[in-house]
Amino acid sequence: MEEKIIEGYRLSLQQKNLWLLQGGCPVYRAQCAILIEGDLKPDPFGKALEEVVGRHEILRTTFKRLPGIDLPLQVIAERSGISYREINLEGWGPADQEVELEELYQEDGLLPFNFERGPLVRLSLLTLSESRRVLLVTLPSQCADGRTLENLMGEISRCYEARVEGTAPAGDPVQYVDFAEWQNQALQAEGAEEGRDYWTRQVSSVFPALKLPFEIKPSQSMEFHPASLRLSAVPIVVGKIEGVTRKHDATVAAFLLACWQTLLWRLASGPDVVVGCLFDGRKLGPLHQALGLFAQYLPIACHFEADYRFDEVLRKVGDALRAANEYQEYYQARESISAEDGAAAGVSLPIAFEFWECPPAVSAADVKCTLFRQYVCTDRFKLKLSAIRVGDSLILEVHFDPAFYPREVIERLSEQLETLLREAIREPGVLVSRVDILGKAEKHQLLVAWNETKAEYPYYLTLHELFEEQVEQAPDAIAAEFAGEQVSYGDLNRRANRLARFLMRFGVGCETRVGLLLHRSTEIVEAILATLKAGGVYVPLDPAQPRARLELMLEDARTTVVLTEQRLAGELSHRAARVVCLDSDREFIAQESEANLGEQLSPYNLAYIIYTSGSAGRPKGVMVEHRSVVNLYRALRRAIYSHHGSPLRVSLNAPVAFDGSVKQIIQLLGGHILCIVPEEVRYDGQEMISYLRSHSVDVLDCTPSQLKLMREANGNYTYEAAGLILVGGEALDGELWDELRAAEALNSYNVYGPTECTVDATVAEVRAAKGPPTIGRPIANTQLFLLDALLKPVPVGVTGELHIAGAGVARGYLNRADSTAEKFIPDPFSREPGRRLYRTGDAARYWPDGAIEYVGRLDHQVKVRGYRIELGEIESVLKEHTEVAEAVVVARDDEFGGKRLVAYLVLRQHSTLPVEELRRYLRDRFPDYMVPSAFAYLEHMPLTRNGKVDREALPEPGEVAPDSEQAQTAPRTLVEEILASIWAEVLKVEQVSVGDNFFNLGGHSLLAAQVISRVNEAFKVDLPLRSLFDNSTVAELAERVRESLGGAQQFQTPPIERVPRDEPLPLSFAQQRLWFSDQLEPGNPAYVSTRLIQMTGRLFEAGLEQALGEVWRRHEILRTSFPVVGSQPVQHLSPPQRLILPVVDLSGLSGPQRQSVGQRLFADAVNYPFDLARLPLMRVRLIHLGRQDRVLLVTMHHIIIDGWSISIISDEMNLLYEAFSIGKQSPLDDLPIQYADFACWQQGLQG
Repeated sequence: MEEKIIEGYRLSLQQKNLWLLQGGCPVYRAQCAILIEGDLKPDPFGKALEEVVGRHEILRTTFKRLPGIDLPLQVIAERSGISYREINLEGWGPADQEVELEELYQEDGLLPFNFERGPLVRLSLLTLSESRRVLLVTLPSQCADGRTLENLMGEISRCYEARVEGTAPAGDPVQYVDFAEWQNQALQAEGAEEGRDYWTRQVSSVFPALKLPFEIKPSQSMEFHPASLRLSAVPIVVGKIEGVTRKHDATVAAFLLACWQTLLWRLASGPDVVVGCLFDGRKLGPLHQALGLFAQYLPIACHFEADYRFDEVLRKVGDALRAANEYQEYYQARESISAEDGAAAGVSLPIAFEFWECPPAVSAADVKCTLFRQYVCTDRFKLKLSAIRVGDSLILEVHFDPAFYPREVIERLSEQLETLLREAIREPGVLVSRVDILGKAEKHQLLVAWNETKAEYPYYLTLHELFEEQVEQAPDAIAAEFAGEQVSYGDLNRRANRLARFLMRFGVGCETRVGLLLHRSTEIVEAILATLKAGGVYVPLDPAQPRARLELMLEDARTTVVLTEQRLAGELSHRAARVVCLDSDREFIAQESEANLGEQLSPYNLAYIIYTSGSAGRPKGVMVEHRSVVNLYRALRRAIYSHHGSPLRVSLNAPVAFDGSVKQIIQLLGGHILCIVPEEVRYDGQEMISYLRSHSVDVLDCTPSQLKLMREANGNYTYEAAGLILVGGEALDGELWDELRAAEALNSYNVYGPTECTVDATVAEVRAAKGPPTIGRPIANTQLFLLDALLKPVPVGVTGELHIAGAGVARGYLNRADSTAEKFIPDPFSREPGRRLYRTGDAARYWPDGAIEYVGRLDHQVKVRGYRIELGEIESVLKEHTEVAEAVVVARDDEFGGKRLVAYLVLRQHSTLPVEELRRYLRDRFPDYMVPSAFAYLEHMPLTRNGKVDREALPEPGEVAPDSEQAQTAPRTLVEEILASIWAEVLKVEQVSVGDNFFNLGGHSLLAAQVISRVNEAFKVDLPLRSLFDNSTVAELAERVRESLGGAQQFQTPPIERVPRDEPLPLSFAQQRLWFSDQLEPGNPAYVSTRLIQMTGRLFEAGLEQALGEVWRRHEILRTSFPVVGSQPVQHLSPPQRLILPVVDLSGLSGPQRQSVGQRLFADAVNYPFDLARLPLMRVRLIHLGRQDRVLLVTMHHIIIDGWSISIISDEMNLLYEAFSIGKQSPLDDLPIQYADFACWQQGLQG
């Protein structure tokens, strides 16, 4: 074979990085246009170009690779002539010349380079007139950077002048290959240690991913086609910047970088911002005029805190730039950005900055050369700020990868940068958290345009007045129905009038508080209307609430009267209130007049007080006025109900003590029919569906959790049960959102609002929305503001606290002046006296179209091991797992005053998800302290009566995941073996490593007491409880046991001996636990181990079958079943028989068919249950995917196998297959001790 020999030079570090990145893409190029003015002489000019190419080897360099080698060598060609393309545009007009010049510039830049053959320098000379020409220069970035183009212009000028004058250019330039060799050697030199140490410290840990708003997650294989957006600042800006930098001993570049990093911090909210800053790599004097790729991006990190001043950040950035410049030649690009950010982009520093000063014109031999256009790309990026100083003016360009950012996002960011620049110049001492970044257009959009919701509504009327108007229009129309009873508008009005007069006899008048303690019926609607007609304020109470809590609310509300039923009256001991029983007092109520009362109330009077949970377990009452509810009615009619006809049959589904009932009851004001859903129906998904259908309900108003119950019972047919669905009360997840949007026969709306803002403040029409779930836009006469901690509006896409203003804002909290002042604050954006904002505590962000995305609770935080954690973040990631349908994470108190995270999950139908897999999934996304230590699988989430997830009702976790951060090391001594067995039994985990921490496995003081008791009994020692606190791993506790025994030699245990097989054999402790678990949940796939072993190449199937059969013969446990003898399970060992390996051939199927059938085979293997009383408890199957592509599918129940055993079997299989494939006998000796012997030994040891 002919040997290929290439003589060349090593690449520099910059060239290596670029070569691995570029893949021959012409995007990575250095290109410029040089304007040549004057009497240019063609012959000397051509000779000058040849001279320049001859003087600089990098312009004669090609890149050639040896076979099988990724990186090429630099190969320098001998001196040769240079050719350039000449194009005459003298007869063209100026506009046409400009267009042609642009087209030629772009065309030249897109042509690929032939790195092996060359030449890699492309030149074009365009003649515009006798005295004006343009030279286009294009090189690959392997040969040039920005400074190269500047130096090249100077070289051409000097060589041209020398040719014209008949002289030679002075001096020999530094050659790039010499620099590359020097660089490779310098990094290994002893004197480089200080520089290497500096960068080691700078990148000692992976920088956090910096994700800006609306960043797209592209595919791994995307191409790089950057775009740009130019901003031009007025010339005086540079002078003002220099005025700031002189006072703070900084440079213009440092100022701009400080602004750039401050903006990134404000948008991304991470405490650390790292930006790749371009350094030209020519710190050493001899390199100043050299050509080649010297420049590289160096990481400049800046830490931010809210109380930092901008001038402090400027100083930090200046110091970082000086230090980076000092050690720039020692930096080696590495994976310095976390995989989430950098891997997809294929770049180590995805956010970049560069500052370049345009060189002055160069004159030579009556010719002036000016570099007037330049493009340089030497590395990949997602986002880059390029600052170009041209004299006293400053040009800013934001370069971006459209695969990550839409252009409108960059346009908004550019405006924010301009605003920040002006503010930093005006006030350098401003806090970075306070510096304004919103431009006028964005600020107007946020504060005004998206809040233009003013609409007419009858603010001068009360609720009961509007109801009476509806009664006049259709007195005989059905108003409400329940349990077969139907009440017309006229009848309901008359009943309410009588009850109102009856209440007035007991002192009910303007804003008198009336408690309503009633079961669901038409009477509850009557009671609400009667209270309002009498001038009172209704205070709804839930009969299902604990008596003590009801008393607390009645006492707090100081109710004068409580409307109830005879059977509920006994629950009341509140002596200050008069109790009126609607059933037993009905004959007295019936004696009152049925005419309207005509009481004059103000719309600013209270309509109701609804209690919500409060701090320290004390509920707080939210006071809502008539005008707010009237606005809610009109706003919902305008946004939703007016589009769907009338009258509609509307479900009264929410508990009356829940504010969701208000928006349902007020549909009476529009002539609709209230269908009051019975209490026992609301919690049963199937019953709810049946009710909606049998009662022909048009409008279902429910929570997402209740809707999921219905969907689980009826699938997507749920969405045919009602034509209109309003979903609110809690966050709507992406899956449910997509289902609602896809339901063609359904009109669905996602509504949002706190009790303090009269039920609903926003509405989103799901079908019309695009993208992820949103809560939409504000309803009529409502304004929304997303503000930071300083009550300043946050930019579009940035998370802020949602504040609500407008007609729906409640009066405040009853008897809670402090809480009212804290949550209801003056509106800084309104000129209306007394106008207030409600601080919701909800985190949200604007989408570019003005829709609002709910992010989570700002105050839903916990601390675990000193780390602050947002539980909603963990829940969101859990819900992104393909097997998880619902997830809730709570922080439970442990016995030591701390917290531990517990995750509760509802899996999708027919799904399995082992805990260890789930832990790995989370560990890939979160630091260790954010991974729950315990997991519990539920059939469904418990719900409150209001239809939300009832976190208080979540059970103690039934399954605890081990702390797999520690290396999974099997017990190495008898003491460790016994301790691991005790831990596994007490903690109910499958296996325990010697490095596992007891408390990270879910242990607490009660379990610790059990462990110490068993340890003391097993080893006949007297260890205190504290010993487990101080020695919390198996290895540490084993050492403490040995110390207590006075040395390992004093611990005498009987040896493990082979026992007779003619009697029933007991189960080990671990097997007992798994057997009992199987009795409780027969066939639970969580206790099944499934392995897919991929095999490529030629396979000796008979040898594989023989190896499997030998493993089956060697290990009795694989031939063990667990029947019940008497009342106890025992191990039954079956004699060895020939194992036949089933084969499934899928090689003849198409790719999609093969994948589909393969997935079904895998699912069947996982979900097909094992019967522990019968063999087999191990199933194997060989699947042919192609001629040399196979998969061995092995499924075993955990009662016969654990993680370490799997690795033992794998090793044995390799040895046996290798032997059998070449006709040899088994190289393994028979086992003297089997698992059954260990189980008997363990039982005997434990007594």
